[in-house]
Parts: sequence; C-alpha cells; structure tokens
Amino acid sequence: MHLLDGTADSRNDYVHLAKLRLDWASAGIDRLEILVDAFLATKPCEVVASVKRKGEDAHFSYVLRVYRQPPPTVRFAVGDVVHNLRATLDNLVWGVGQVFKADDNLGLEFHDSRLAFLACYAPKISKLPQPIHDWIESIQPYHRRHYIKLFYTLHHLCNRDKHRTPTIINTAGVTGTLGYSGDRHPLKQMTFYRVSGQKDQQKIASAIVPWERRSDFKPEFSLLVAFNEAGP
Repeated sequence: MHLLDGTADSRNDYVHLAKLRLDWASAGIDRLEILVDAFLATKPCEVVASVKRKGEDAHFSYVLRVYRQPPPTVRFAVGDVVHNLRATLDNLVWGVGQVFKADDNLGLEFHDSRLAFLACYAPKISKLPQPIHDWIESIQPYHRRHYIKLFYTLHHLCNRDKHRTPTIINTAGVTGTLGYSGDRHPLKQMTFYRVSGQKDQQKIASAIVPWERRSDFKPEFSLLVAFNEAGP
C-alpha cells in the first residue's frame, strides 16, 4: 500500500473502500458461523461405529450417517462471503489502476496459460508498478502452486455461486488427537477414506486395536459443514 502514499485523498479512498469490503466479508463470516453452529446443533449427522473381532484384534468401522443437508440459507451466506472476498481483490486492483491511470474496467483476472495471460491480460496491467504486476502474475493458476490455488479457488467459487450456488454438505473430520484411556496407546492401524460427505452411510475411517483394549480406543470426530469435495 506504500505505493499509494502521497497521492490525492480521493485516490486513497479506493484502498479504504476495499478494506471496508474486506471488513464486510469478515462480518459475513461471523454471520455464517452463527448459521452453521445453529444447523449443527440440530444434530444433522453423526459418526456411527461398529466393531468385529478378527483373531486377537478388534476391527472398527466408522460410518457417517447424514440425516439432513444444510439449508439454502447456509449456501447463501457462503455465497455472500465468497463474493465479497473476491470483490475485495477486484477493488484493490481497480483502485491501484485508478491511481496509475490504467483502464477504468481493470479488475483481477485469472488465466489458465501463460500465453493467454500475456496476450489478454498483461497489456491491461502494464501501467501498474512492477511489484504489483509481478504479484498478479504470480497468482495465476498456470503456476500450479498450492498457495496460488487458494486465490483461484475463490474466483471459481464466486463464478459458481453466480450460476449454481456451491454445494454445501455435511462431513466429518478427525481431531488432531485420538482419545484413549490407559497407560499406552492401543491403536495398531487407522485408515481414513476420501468421501463426499453428501451421501448417507459412507465409510469414513477404520481402525485396528487389540481386542482386550477395544474399550480404551475412543477416536474423536468433528462434524463439519463443508464444500462438496467433488466440487470446487
């Protein structure tokens, strides 16, 4: 933001407005958390365990039972947050463009190939300071690095929300620590399975523990509201 120091007050307003939109997105996240917490309080899903004895071991199977999916209000609240976060990026790029006399329609674009970026977008940001130009180029999806993918995923979700609304589902995650009692950890093996969380009775994990220690093994699962893994 130091690049804008010393400019006219009206030009600094562009950054101020982008920050206000970011604050609005943050408030939207707070509202979304309230909706999600209220939905989870209705116990819309649970993890059900079953166990079978095989020789000296107990084989546990954990299945996600889904009783109801998040209501449209949760989807709409997600869309509000995604839209305002994406718009904040656009507002920042547009505001910097205003300061440096770029095209009035300038926004943050994403291109799947460097060739497309150079042909279609590089001319539009040619008036921007080199550090900002380089940052915009660095977050293009053709680089395929993880932290860049987050920006592109936000962009993709925003587009999806405008046309279809992202699919929000119930799912379950595992906490960082497996609960157990006794003087030693009874777990021999635990396997987690990639599932969508959208369908009822999907197996999400399995575990093997000594049969005599089966009552000591108590994994803790967290119920979540998340994007459909088959989606963006």
